[in-house]
Amino acid sequence: MPAATPGGLAAGAGEGVAGESWSDLPGLRNGGHAGAAAPNACEARAPGGAAAEAGAAGTFWSVSAAPQQGRERTTEVFGAGAHSGLATESGGGGASWPGIPGLPAGAERVTEAAGAGAPGGRGAAGAPGGLAGGGERQSVAQGGPFLPWDFWRSLPLTVEARLDVLRVLVRAGAEEPGRLLGEVVAREPGAALPPLCRWLADERLSGIAAETLFAHRHVALDELAEALVDAAHPRADALLRALAQAEPSALARAVDRWAHDPRPERHVAAATVLPLLARQAATASTAACATKGAAGAAAERTLLRLAAEALLAREDEASLHGAAYAALISDPAARPKRLREAVDRYLAGDPLLGAAALAPALDSDPALVLTGYAARLREPGEEAAAVLRALGATPAPRARTGAARLVREHLQRRPEAAAQVGGWLRARLGHGPAERETLLAFVRDAATEQPEPVRWRLAEALADLDCVLARELRALLRPAVTSPMRIPDQAHGKV
Repeated sequence: MPAATPGGLAAGAGEGVAGESWSDLPGLRNGGHAGAAAPNACEARAPGGAAAEAGAAGTFWSVSAAPQQGRERTTEVFGAGAHSGLATESGGGGASWPGIPGLPAGAERVTEAAGAGAPGGRGAAGAPGGLAGGGERQSVAQGGPFLPWDFWRSLPLTVEARLDVLRVLVRAGAEEPGRLLGEVVAREPGAALPPLCRWLADERLSGIAAETLFAHRHVALDELAEALVDAAHPRADALLRALAQAEPSALARAVDRWAHDPRPERHVAAATVLPLLARQAATASTAACATKGAAGAAAERTLLRLAAEALLAREDEASLHGAAYAALISDPAARPKRLREAVDRYLAGDPLLGAAALAPALDSDPALVLTGYAARLREPGEEAAAVLRALGATPAPRARTGAARLVREHLQRRPEAAAQVGGWLRARLGHGPAERETLLAFVRDAATEQPEPVRWRLAEALADLDCVLARELRALLRPAVTSPMRIPDQAHGKV
């Protein structure tokens, strides 16, 4: 997890869930529901041009099918002395290692050599690294693994050594290690998750690591959350946010632990996902009650509330307070106590407390929230655009008239913001017929107060909308004209 700086937490803390992006997790696609990639079907090229067929157990090619080539590849990986360990005892390909079809007899010597670090093993030191390095040199892309995949499964290695081998195979371009990684995680999650989370820091490994971790998250959710925090990398933070959306109950437990943990880095982790979890709990409360019951949803909100209050109680970590306020404003039970403090914090420019964080209180406390928005609209910078987005996206019937007045005053001060105001106007049209009178009054004022370029910019925001109200608003903003020079969408000289 990055250091406790507001800049490292700004993403996901101040804006809505729709702004979240997992683009830095190349292994997660369409919400991360895809599992580990399966190997391409059918055919691979064995060394020396020998044809290879995929076996029932996922073997790309059999050592016994091309014994000479297999011996050559073994020499490249293990050295000349390895032939005694892999040669068939009878000089042919009939003998095999028990449990691994097609593997020549004597391969247990290779296993012993690669078994350094295995429980009770006395293998040669560094053999797993040499085994993996050889696998990289022989290049999976040139014909698949030099031994069947069941061989890799059966090596008596520790989890760390097995992951070391698989890491190099992944770097070499093999796809099958994705399945093997899933097996390792399912078998020994406690030992496998921390090193696999560290793969996220490697550009070549991050995709398959993220995909494997997300696909097998149910094996040990709590352990996965802790391992991601320990990884201390932006991709780990992104995967944490993905888990917050997919597994809110588990992440609520984790956030409560982290907020009460004495380690400052755990407080940063809590602040990273706390606002996102709180927004989900508020906006999806009905769905949550339908799927897991009102008691479960209430328990989650209670955990998040306690975590936020624990962060606020630490005066020496004020840089995290904005995230705590954002979570409490999303909770109707905690909002009355903390709203005024949150607005003051917002006016102070806390980077973890953006305009969207105050939007849940816009309908319950319109005067207080609109006062905060009005002050930030007068400031230079990008916050004015964030305020307009929040005002456009939040239904808030009780704040409808006051919000329109605020936007009108902003347009009078800054006509260059016409495009952003047009975005607000378009968003309000999506809230239904109740917006009609307010929007008609706003557009009539703009038609009389604003110059033609501003009116045209507002109308452009509604150009592709075909509802009755949109046509009325466009008619007010674009009155009939006879000068062809004032109709930009028609050729010169034609009306």
